[in-house]
Amino acid sequence: MQTRMACKKHTDSTNFRKAIAVRPDETIADIAITLIHQTDSLPRKLIDHLKTEFLTHGGIKEEMYAARKEWRRQNQ
Repeated sequence: MQTRMACKKHTDSTNFRKAIAVRPDETIADIAITLIHQTDSLPRKLIDHLKTEFLTHGGIKEEMYAARKEWRRQNQ
């Protein structure tokens, strides 16, 4: 938990380079794994959000079809 919180708080690579110079190998591995998981979670959350957005609102074809129907309705 301490490593996770430190990785969330410090985003500058200089901080991590200083930290790994004085830490044991196991701690360095924990830091690396934590950073990998945090980096991986960002695109995963974006993909999940885009999936939900697509399922609830549809894609570009649905939007274009709805716009065309609305235009036809207004111009008849």
